[in-house]
Amino acid sequence: MDETDAVCLQLLSGNIDQGVQSLTKYIYSATTTALDLTDFYNANLKYIEPSMLSLLEQEKSFLVDKFMSSASLTAIFFYIYAVVTLLLFISLWLMYLRELNVGLNQTIQMLNMIPLKVLPNSNKETKRFIRWIIRESNKKKHEE
Repeated sequence: MDETDAVCLQLLSGNIDQGVQSLTKYIYSATTTALDLTDFYNANLKYIEPSMLSLLEQEKSFLVDKFMSSASLTAIFFYIYAVVTLLLFISLWLMYLRELNVGLNQTIQMLNMIPLKVLPNSNKETKRFIRWIIRESNKKKHEE
């Protein structure tokens, strides 16, 4: 039994004892006097209502304390989840960028190996030739 169970048990036993005492006083007053509506109302105001209000007040304070502690715990878990998710996203994005960078560097190195004498004279033909080389290298890469 942990600490919170002991606190709950102590709180409930105290509330039950208080309720039993109030009920005993009420029954005693009801049996010793003639029970009419005003006596019932007075006994209710004197014995039962204060004990019920104190019981409800204790339960309310207990539940508010537990709710506030669980709400703060939930907020902490949410912040941890958000930070871990962000770090995971950043690491995956960096892995993707590194892979993209490697492919880009390989393409640049391949284009640097082309002798300038082989390139056509016009820019349009040069661009078309370079696109063809890139396309062919991508086909070979996908075939492997």
